[in-house]
Amino acid sequence: ASRRRKASATAPSTATFGDQRVRMDPDTLAAALQALERAASRNQLQRARYPDEPSQFVSSEVEVDEKIQGLHPLAASPELFPQFVELGGVQTLLGLLSHQNVDLSIAA
Repeated sequence: ASRRRKASATAPSTATFGDQRVRMDPDTLAAALQALERAASRNQLQRARYPDEPSQFVSSEVEVDEKIQGLHPLAASPELFPQFVELGGVQTLLGLLSHQNVDLSIAA
């Protein structure tokens, strides 16, 4: 807990993507990773439930891609890399590298 409080005191970094300025701080990083993990889990469940019906899981794949894109500001926030590792972000992205949808694997 003390490590998180210390990290939260770090000034948030701001990155520009397209014409949007996006802030990344420890709390937004944690929320973004949690959202990605939920989206990936939902996608796995839908793929298992409807293996021969891509229309049933395509929206969850779009959601996974959006959540991956939401981590892009992390690239401009190297001070958050240790927290990214601690929160399991590396394992999450490594898991997506073997995703059945090659586009998601590439995005990860």
